[in-house]
Amino acid sequence: MTSSAKVRLAAGLFFALHASTALAGPRADLVRDWLTASSFGLPVTIGAVREEPRSQSVVLENVVIGDLEKDFVTIVYPTLTVEDPRRTPTGDFAAHAIRIAGMKADVRLDMEHWVPDLAALSKANDEGSDPMVPDGGQTEDDAAGGNAADGNGATADGATPDEPATAEKPPVARLSFQAETFVVERFVSPFASPTFDAKASSFDKAIAIARWSTRIRTDWAEYTNADYDTTDAAGGTTKVSYGSIYLSGMHDGRIERSGAKSIEETIAANGTDAKVTIGETSTRGADIGAYLDAFDPAAYVDGKGDGRWHTLVAEAGYRDIRVEFDGGVLAVGDVTTTGARIRQTPKPAMAIFQALFADPKLPERDPLAFARDVLPNVTGLFGFDQVKVTDISVDAPDDITFRLGEIAVDQADADGIGAITFRNGELKAGEAGSGSLNLVTLGNLKFGSLGALLSLADASKTAEGPSPQAMMDAVLDGSPTLDFLEVAGLAIETPQGNLGLDSFAITEGDWYKALARRYDLSFSRAFLPVAMITDPDAKEQLTAMGYDQVAVSGAATMTWDTDKGDVHLEDATVKVADMGVLSGDVHLGNLPLSIFLDPATIEARMQEGTLVSGSIGFGNAGVVERAFEVQAKKLNQKPDDFRKSVGDAMPLMLGFLDDQRIQQKFADVLKTFLNDPQSIVLTLAPTAPLPFSALAAIQTEAPGEVLDLLKVDVKANE
Repeated sequence: MTSSAKVRLAAGLFFALHASTALAGPRADLVRDWLTASSFGLPVTIGAVREEPRSQSVVLENVVIGDLEKDFVTIVYPTLTVEDPRRTPTGDFAAHAIRIAGMKADVRLDMEHWVPDLAALSKANDEGSDPMVPDGGQTEDDAAGGNAADGNGATADGATPDEPATAEKPPVARLSFQAETFVVERFVSPFASPTFDAKASSFDKAIAIARWSTRIRTDWAEYTNADYDTTDAAGGTTKVSYGSIYLSGMHDGRIERSGAKSIEETIAANGTDAKVTIGETSTRGADIGAYLDAFDPAAYVDGKGDGRWHTLVAEAGYRDIRVEFDGGVLAVGDVTTTGARIRQTPKPAMAIFQALFADPKLPERDPLAFARDVLPNVTGLFGFDQVKVTDISVDAPDDITFRLGEIAVDQADADGIGAITFRNGELKAGEAGSGSLNLVTLGNLKFGSLGALLSLADASKTAEGPSPQAMMDAVLDGSPTLDFLEVAGLAIETPQGNLGLDSFAITEGDWYKALARRYDLSFSRAFLPVAMITDPDAKEQLTAMGYDQVAVSGAATMTWDTDKGDVHLEDATVKVADMGVLSGDVHLGNLPLSIFLDPATIEARMQEGTLVSGSIGFGNAGVVERAFEVQAKKLNQKPDDFRKSVGDAMPLMLGFLDDQRIQQKFADVLKTFLNDPQSIVLTLAPTAPLPFSALAAIQTEAPGEVLDLLKVDVKANE
């Protein structure tokens, strides 16, 4: 063999061994067929294709999907590498990995192109025609008359049939996307895009595409250095950049983990310039299938939802959020949602939205029916275990700052909220002052029955109106309820002084529908500087007695037996620091809930209520001595001597009332108290429950009769 022949043979063997590198083979055909079949009908062009046997890869260059002018979308892959492409036994497309470098996409967000049915309905509604009429609102009479403006065949705007009037299309929004790299590993996808019935609505298509996407599987997918640019119809722009976007464990409609890092968004629209940065987002345990089952009418058996909760997202979070707006900054350390759930409601929400889009005037014709249909089926869709927002801060112009350590909302759904908690709030307003609050808690908030309120609204439209019983039922069934409210650590600083509240709590219970029949209230150290009291006489007297601050604490319990009509106010106390304490108990009777059934008889029924017993007491903590000290100083007397002299003169002073019963009842008691001011207690113990009407009939000119009727007793220092 000659040398030249050897060279030719070697060259032939080389090219034979590497022919698949330069020429497309079965794998390349498979990838090309998959791209074409899965592109939702968009045209696909490929600049070059080659196979790389060493990596079992197919490399496509200059891949273009769609035409922006014709299809309103174009996607460009400068280099697309598919490692180990193959068909699965079930006919799906699979690859060990797909890698794209420098991908770009542009979309025209034209409603008429993407959702033509909704665009047509919107246009018909804007023009005032009936969207339920297929021709856009033209009636038979309109058709017969030709819609002539002047009888000569001209259209209403002056255009003739030879010169049809054309309205200039409004500008549309545009979206562009690009990413430095995209990788997806261990990828499985349906080989072809979903197909649609010719009559399928935009809603149906969206559901079908989403269902199709639940068949995609991948262990890992990630974009790096991705950018979204949006230009709205008015020319406003929004730019969003991501250091990375990723997901892990996508299978059977679930995404086990996903998120994004280093997010930055700039907004210049509607006269607003803002910048948003987010350090990181993360999602764990997302279930797309649960979302679709709740929204897809086809998933409802006989059109009725099963009402069973399904986890939508186990946990989702945003961290290190910063929003820069005109002259200010909002920052949030963390936003976390746990246990987000979704369910089928009695009627599919999507069916309601479809009906609304088909007939936008539906709410106007019967707002109550619309509300009855929409609200429970929309608000009842979602719930969550907790949403927590931490480390909130706002820095605004004019030296205004706001800080809040935490907001937490627990166990929320359409029925109510388990708890709402605010912690460590602080507001500063320059020289005007500042305020802080350690804690606010609302416990077990229930929303009440919407149906009861709507039924009341229905009854209100009748000639006779709702009955008293219907009104009461609506209030008791439809009103919200709250078991617990707590406020702690309120402090306000002003140039005039500091005021605040150490704690406040109210607990409601023994519920009859939305009516609480037991209230327990307590508060401690609600304090106010005397300098901030607006009543000049009170301010003068307190200042003269040496008080620079009023600090009040208290508590009370109230119960109501709505059947028997017994009302008890128990252990009511109001304590003023360095002054004294007031305490009291009251028992009222014959005040059942039924007295409110008939508005015409409420006043008369209230008069049938009774006073069963009561007491009021005062414990001195220094205010008596200080009050006498002020008066003694004016009279140039010793305070103790002056106080005792007033006590000794009490029988004479009460004698001017010309009622021996009052003198006998109070003279010695008041003398004892003033000589040694410790406590004084007055009790009411009628022989039998005393109707309010009997109290009102007593002649006030004879107060002794009141004492006898009420069986008043008064004691000092016991």
